Amino acid sequence: MKRGVVLDKNFLQGASRSEVLELAASHQLIMPAALFYELLTTSTETRRKCFGKLPQTENPVVLVDHIGILLAHEIAARRPSGKPSGHRIQLRFRFS
Repeated sequence: MKRGVVLDKNFLQGASRSEVLELAASHQLIMPAALFYELLTTSTETRRKCFGKLPQTENPVVLVDHIGILLAHEIAARRPSGKPSGHRIQLRFRFS
């Protein structure tokens, strides 16, 4: 299994498509739900540019809950929540 890397908006905006695809070839791309939501609610041009850099496959990134959900899980369970990728949002999607 590939090691995961958490994406942020600055990277998606600043990296070239080839850089993102190269990263995706060697790592599992993890996107926090907050970034996903932010990209969905931003300008059409910004959304197109960022999503257009991701692999054109179904579920090119692993969507994970935001930090508040993970903290709530830790408080309720009284133990660490573990890796963000262990808290995937089960959803089928494709950026195109």
